[in-house]
Amino acid sequence: MSLSSLLPSNATPWERAMADAMAMPQVLHDAIGTMRGFKHDHPSPSFLLPLIIEYGLTELTPYIANQYTLVNEGPDWTRIRSSDGAVALGLGWLDLSAEIEKAKPSRTFWNQITLIFSSLPGNDDPVLEQIEGVTRLSMAMRSDLWRGVFAYDVRAAEANGARLDNAMLDFSSGIRVKDGGAIWSFCRTWEADFLLSQAVGEALDLWIDVPVDENAGLTWADATIPWSEANFPWVSDAVAQRRFVMLNQLKQLSYLVGLFDEAGEAIGYRRARAVHPVGVAVDGAYQFNGVSLAPSEAGDRLYVEALTAFNDADLMTAHHIALIAEADIAAGVLPGRMWLTPDLVSGGVEMARQAVEIPLRKTVREQIKFQVRV
Repeated sequence: MSLSSLLPSNATPWERAMADAMAMPQVLHDAIGTMRGFKHDHPSPSFLLPLIIEYGLTELTPYIANQYTLVNEGPDWTRIRSSDGAVALGLGWLDLSAEIEKAKPSRTFWNQITLIFSSLPGNDDPVLEQIEGVTRLSMAMRSDLWRGVFAYDVRAAEANGARLDNAMLDFSSGIRVKDGGAIWSFCRTWEADFLLSQAVGEALDLWIDVPVDENAGLTWADATIPWSEANFPWVSDAVAQRRFVMLNQLKQLSYLVGLFDEAGEAIGYRRARAVHPVGVAVDGAYQFNGVSLAPSEAGDRLYVEALTAFNDADLMTAHHIALIAEADIAAGVLPGRMWLTPDLVSGGVEMARQAVEIPLRKTVREQIKFQVRV
């Protein structure tokens, strides 16, 4: 049907000719129908950037590399922007999830939020910048991204509302990777369980041979300890007495936890912060392989723990960890210096070594635990 046939009967020949000349060809009419929804259904790569600009998502492009993600899910993000849902959606684009904790209304900086991650972000650079960028664009303008934490979260004390236990008085745990940016506070745990060998025990001059008759009890010749240290319970089990004596001698030694690279060269050493004979307890102070442990004079194993600090080491990978006893520390090093570079440590007895794969990062504290059985 031509357009001229739709004109009124009094239309002039010129009007009919103009109507037919301006009629849309059928091929163009079909093309318009095909174009409907073209930019939404599998757009070609050349269409992506114009669509991102059209949808107002350009400011997300430095943080989200997948342009298809922005085109497909970005419009939903713009509808809920300035909400917790937008933060969750943005973190989801980075394959992360986090609980959003808001500061109490009574605080001076009531607008601060903390991200409590369910898993450790993959790396510091560029992931932390991506997290910060996406979160700041997603949350309300009044909000301020204060911290991001995983497995290590020590809070500043509130003198009028919080217990002081395990809190720092003036600052919450964490470190900034850029000036004025968010604070990141992460932690990972590594464990090594081993049996004290005779060679190590003799090197430390505390080895006692396993009694032939466990019911006979230890003799002073077997124990070779001064009377002042003979404070173990009166028992007839020589094996228990031997273990008690050796563990109590082990706890008096000084310990370092060493981190070594793939070539076996030392990256650095961390002083142990906890050394105790321990036993299984319902609600103990320490955890090892899911078991709760508590310090005990009659414990059946030695627990040694070190915790690296933020910024101890960065952009290196530790391939081995080792427990070293009675190492020599260079003269002039203060007892309170916890992280020791390789040039400050010499000698000592290596009690155990375990292969690991630890990508060291300045935002992550590595909690390294050793369980020594006798």
